[in-house]
Amino acid sequence: MLFAGLRRINVGICALVIHFATSAQLAPFEEQRLACFFYDREDPHGDVTFLTPGLQWVWARGLAKEEIFINGENRDGFLKANAVKGKTQGWFGQRLVANYDNSHVLALAFCIRGLQHVFPETYKNKEIVHMGTKRSFLSIVHYPVTFKYDQSQFIKEADKLVVFGDSLSDQGNLKKWLRIFPRLPYFAGRFSNEQIWVDYLARMTGIAVQNFAVGGSVAAMLTDPFSKQRTFLERAKKRARAFASGSIAKEISRYERNSLGEKSILDPKSTLFAVWIGGNDYIYLIESDKDVDIFLDHASDERIGSNLVIEKVTDNIIENIEKLYDLGARKFLVGNIPDMGKLPWILDNTSYHKGQTESRQQTIFTLSNKMTKITTNHNDVLKKKLDAFSLLHADSQLVFMDVFTGFSHASHAVNLEDGLSPFDYGLDQSFVQEVRGERDAILVNKACYHTPANAYKKQICIKPSRALFWDGVHPSTFGHCLISSHIHKAAAEHGLMAASSLSNYLDLCKPIAN
Repeated sequence: MLFAGLRRINVGICALVIHFATSAQLAPFEEQRLACFFYDREDPHGDVTFLTPGLQWVWARGLAKEEIFINGENRDGFLKANAVKGKTQGWFGQRLVANYDNSHVLALAFCIRGLQHVFPETYKNKEIVHMGTKRSFLSIVHYPVTFKYDQSQFIKEADKLVVFGDSLSDQGNLKKWLRIFPRLPYFAGRFSNEQIWVDYLARMTGIAVQNFAVGGSVAAMLTDPFSKQRTFLERAKKRARAFASGSIAKEISRYERNSLGEKSILDPKSTLFAVWIGGNDYIYLIESDKDVDIFLDHASDERIGSNLVIEKVTDNIIENIEKLYDLGARKFLVGNIPDMGKLPWILDNTSYHKGQTESRQQTIFTLSNKMTKITTNHNDVLKKKLDAFSLLHADSQLVFMDVFTGFSHASHAVNLEDGLSPFDYGLDQSFVQEVRGERDAILVNKACYHTPANAYKKQICIKPSRALFWDGVHPSTFGHCLISSHIHKAAAEHGLMAASSLSNYLDLCKPIAN
């Protein structure tokens, strides 16, 4: 345990110097140790600190409790395993104990043995989230690894996934950069109470993941028509947010710089590229007292009307998919955005129609309806542009991830698989609030983690896993699990993965809700 503590401190100190870890290029062939990243189910937030912002990890152990070494080749920032060896460390160097099968399943078993070695009494409480290779315990970065024999019933042609997006997909990038945000009780740098859709998809399929998504990232860096009218603090806040989070264009540039040695993708046929972004472009406008009324009530305004913003946001998404295509990408998973009019933050918004005489209920009702309309407009425009992209690039394969429908089905307890039959997800309906307008009513989701009126500290609901949303805009881990099932289904329908079922995913996440 002393060694583990020293390892965590050294990693944290090095990370403070380098901040955002960049993936230095591996030599063509190099041996690295297999590291296993995990969390404690009974205390998932217990070991996340300023110095160790992400998941804990241990070395994998072989049948003789020796460390596991992977000999492999760098392919687009992934380590392609050529040999798996068990070695012990001695005074006179390494000693080979065994040559093992180049197998994902066997590597996972060695990770479990690694947990047993370090936590002999409590290892059963630990959950392996993913695996990677490290040069040493001082190494800041780790590399996702692909094995010759994945032995997964779900892996088909693609065994690698590269993710671009915002906080819905961020597995800890913003946390590594800022150290202090997202703060507890957010889980290991994710914007949820535990694992997110990328974690669940990787655990279900065994697919190796590189993730460049950053919480707060936008699709389009919109120019600010009111820049001169804003206070210094408002301008500073916007610049700080852009500096910390950036855009999808910056994420792709980072991927190109850190992972592509020849500036082109070596394994396009076996790599999926997930692009899911856009929500922040709209949410940032809604939070602004100066922008929100023009944005929502004057859709055709030439400066910042919603029609103009939708065109810019969707154009930028397509432009960045085109950039990936130019780098060699050919398989894409592209997501639309969930219904922003039904997100919990709608209930807390105080910017829209600020100072007007209409009732609070009517303001929320109008805001919700308009945000739903903007969401559907964005999704429709994006789908048309993606269809045009597919026609123009016949050698590509694009899967449209209809997250809007997935969230809608979960909200209304409709089966994610057939869209017709009812289904009991175990969600608590007390996390839904009815908002009435003049002639109609709508249902808006409530957050589990929230700040009550006239209170200074945020509170967590009694049953967080029975809420669809963790906070004002981010799903709970259970919501993420359901969406991962929906995304997997879409990928399977296009032959990119073998089909799974909702019950398979519920085996991963349903016990959390009980």
